[in-house]
Amino acid sequence: MKARYPAKRLLLIGVDGATLDLINLWIDDLPNFAQLLKGGAWGRLESTPDQNSAASWSSIVTGKNPGKHGIFWFVEYKEGSYDYRYINASYRDGKTLWRLLSEAGKRVGAINVPISYPAEEVNGFVISGIDCPGIEDPRFTYPPELSEEIRKEVGEYIIEPGIPSFVTAGRLEEGVTRLHQTVAQRLAVTKYLMRARPWEFFMVVFTSPDSAQHFYWKYMEPEGFEVSPKEVEKYQDTIRNVYRQVDQALGELLALAGEDCNVLVVSDHGGTAATGRSRFLARWLEAIGVLKYKERGALDSLQGKAKQLCFDTLAWGYRQIDKRFGREFKLRLARLFPRLRERIEIHISYGEIDWPATKAYTDARRPNIWINLRGRQPQGIVEPCEEYERVRDYIIERLMAARDTRTGLPLAEAVLRREEAYHGRHVPKAPDLVIQWMEKAHLDRADLGEETSGVLGEERKRTIFFRGPVTISGGHAKYGVIFMRGPGVKQGVEITGAKVTDVAPTVLYLMGESIPEDMDGRVLNEAFEEELLLHHPIRRVSLEEGEAGERAVYSDEDAQTIGDRLRGLGYVE
Repeated sequence: MKARYPAKRLLLIGVDGATLDLINLWIDDLPNFAQLLKGGAWGRLESTPDQNSAASWSSIVTGKNPGKHGIFWFVEYKEGSYDYRYINASYRDGKTLWRLLSEAGKRVGAINVPISYPAEEVNGFVISGIDCPGIEDPRFTYPPELSEEIRKEVGEYIIEPGIPSFVTAGRLEEGVTRLHQTVAQRLAVTKYLMRARPWEFFMVVFTSPDSAQHFYWKYMEPEGFEVSPKEVEKYQDTIRNVYRQVDQALGELLALAGEDCNVLVVSDHGGTAATGRSRFLARWLEAIGVLKYKERGALDSLQGKAKQLCFDTLAWGYRQIDKRFGREFKLRLARLFPRLRERIEIHISYGEIDWPATKAYTDARRPNIWINLRGRQPQGIVEPCEEYERVRDYIIERLMAARDTRTGLPLAEAVLRREEAYHGRHVPKAPDLVIQWMEKAHLDRADLGEETSGVLGEERKRTIFFRGPVTISGGHAKYGVIFMRGPGVKQGVEITGAKVTDVAPTVLYLMGESIPEDMDGRVLNEAFEEELLLHHPIRRVSLEEGEAGERAVYSDEDAQTIGDRLRGLGYVE
């Protein structure tokens, strides 16, 4: 049958953290995923090098690697500082799919894409994602009045379900309920806008699968986690049930879109059991001699000791407040004591590091390492060029030689220099080394070698190396998913070698638009009928990006809100 091209409309559905391993395992319970496998093209989708949602979704919607669009994490380090700031879409270079298509005269819509605040002014509508401080923010939606319309027609909008607070408090059942409420509400908003607004391009992201995997993986695979048989019995199907609900949502959206609409379903990364490797990375760096901590009681003066004690007490109190009090109380504190949260968080992460004796460090969250470089870091000691390269080579050699003592498997699949992982003008913002952990391999005290014996006391282990949320049992994996169906798409074809940067050029091609030359991705032409490619060749075009707009800087109160979300999900301290 002759391919209809370009399709009248395209629906892009994001399923955050979706992994083909689980979809294949539960395929009998997922009829709509099964139909996408049979009736379209599908494959694994390689994430960005550190498998991070902020970077990966930004690459999906711009077609560029983080070295070009500039988003590497949900935070970025301030110039000449060990301090960081929370970022949002205004910090990103590169036009989004909805911006490009809007400028081409298409009517567009985007809902809940991570890193989409402030909502862009487009020929259509945008509802911001997790980086928006709240629904009351005037830049939460475009047009601004859309927020009130959604509230009246669908109900109160959930930006982020807040699962960490339920799990930390032991209210697991409420967390499960909230996961399902979020999927149902996201579906209701999407269906309402698909019917109420004209559109040619529509994108929505469901984030509940990723949240479910982060906090309920241990009940699905309890080995190695401290969980009771009763909890396993009750919550072992939590992730599976969220996938089922998302599958039902897919069915409703596919039916609503119609046969003449091209549909892509993608995820930013996959999911797997959390192995805690990045949390132990600081200890490993100390063990190999490139990171050093201050000795307790060795401060130079009584004043110094008093300052250390003051910060330690504040840090302890900060943790208690973070665990025991709600967001409103913490927002009031942020208003009363601006920047106190920021100073305490930095102290918790880096306050005990002996910078004049440290060559490399990590934040114990990301699979990343920074070199303490002279002239770049405030107390840098590593000389640029030759010494910098020697330190990086040394760390790479030692980490690639490290083994999981239980299996003998390498701990790392690769350790990439930043210029190997990324390219573009933002590479100087990237960490110096990016670790790609071997899936299923653990890093713990047993893997650090005899040289670590006696390095740390129990108090320091608690304060430095086990700071991550103990509730998190699921992590990210290298490969997400991509499914395609619709006019011109082959049926039952596996796509190989697809990357997150390939999504944007593929969408533009299916919508009859040229591909900007500075996009790193390619059109996934192996998924398309030959007749389509013959009559509609891929076109590349030089595109003027224009100057970046003004950055949307968070207030102290907004930063508190964003920080609470990201801290609970394990993205920041």
